[in-house]
Amino acid sequence: MSWGDPASFDLFKSELEQGHSWQSFPALFFRLHGFDVEIPDLTITGPGLNYTHIKTSDIYVDGYPFEVKSLNNDFRMYQRPFVDTVSGWDAKDPKPFGVIFVVRPHGMMAWTPTWLSHTWTVQTATDRVRGFEESFYTVDVSNIWNLSNLVDALKRKRGN
Repeated sequence: MSWGDPASFDLFKSELEQGHSWQSFPALFFRLHGFDVEIPDLTITGPGLNYTHIKTSDIYVDGYPFEVKSLNNDFRMYQRPFVDTVSGWDAKDPKPFGVIFVVRPHGMMAWTPTWLSHTWTVQTATDRVRGFEESFYTVDVSNIWNLSNLVDALKRKRGN
């Protein structure tokens, strides 16, 4: 089974909807820090999905695109946490400025810049929620940074 299979569509849709709701958490954080934030509407196409190009990101902060990954487990438990599926990430055009991680159980947020994606590795694993094998990009936990670092970087880009 894969995301492209019609049999997995309901689970796929549920996971997208749940993940989309978590995008409001970093959005609020950035708004409180004085940034303009946009969360595009969630658009889900029907079963038989084909990742050819994904043209939107999860949130835009001062116009910069970001992916938001809401996680059931704290990424600090792993040396190389998952960033995204290889198929999903490779379909993103243009690539986001960074990936923001939100740990659902306690709300901690952190990020990794995509300019470090050349350091990512690929790991094949069975997705425990979805029940099928997938290839994932992973990032060394040392390249996941506090959001204050991102706030500072975005303010510098603004000229503040």
